[in-house]
Amino acid sequence: MARGVTLPKPFWTTGKIVGLVLALILGTGAFGYVIIQYSNGRAASSHSANVCTNGATNYPTCNNKDHSANSCTNGATNYPTCNNNVCQYGGSFPNCNPAPSCQYGGTYPNCSPLTPQCKGTAACFTDTVTYVVDGDTLDVGSTRIRLALVNTPEVGQPGYAEAKQFTAQLCLVGSQALVDEDDGQTGGSYGRMVAVVYCGGANLNAELLRSGFAVLVTYYCGVSEFAKDSWTGCP
Repeated sequence: MARGVTLPKPFWTTGKIVGLVLALILGTGAFGYVIIQYSNGRAASSHSANVCTNGATNYPTCNNKDHSANSCTNGATNYPTCNNNVCQYGGSFPNCNPAPSCQYGGTYPNCSPLTPQCKGTAACFTDTVTYVVDGDTLDVGSTRIRLALVNTPEVGQPGYAEAKQFTAQLCLVGSQALVDEDDGQTGGSYGRMVAVVYCGGANLNAELLRSGFAVLVTYYCGVSEFAKDSWTGCP
């Protein structure tokens, strides 16, 4: 080499090479980190989008839902509306006991067919309705019956015609009636037998009270065998 000639310095010095290698390493690491975060984000998003909305855990069929988590807290059985927790004919849900019963026989709620039966030991008979005197008096066979515990208007009083018509329609002349004499009033009333009369299975005494065509005679609540029956309203 000739004395006094200066050679150019090489571009890739050791320092540059080391720097480049470090830069490549850092860049590769950063890129890898971004890729990992992106992949995790997609996985999380995919997971949240594939969750069963009914509480089940076996997506996509979603049929292993926890029964207890999807049950009605008010005792109803029709989740999710939960509105069938009322007993249709009374009683306490869910068993609806005590079950409602028909006072005069039959099957609830229509209480038909009615199968009225006599109570006590006094007279009990079935015969044909032959005549309707007024709202609370009628003839069954040859026996004149005064209805127990009820009183309807007399001739000339307001409501007389309506009460008589009600009795005549419920106990049609020519139809059969069951007569249950009041054990507490076997002495009768002015030659009439005091009794409860059933026509077509319906309690005439009770129906007169219920319809408002008759009033309760509370004076006899202390002696009548029927005083404890719910239809009377006796105190």
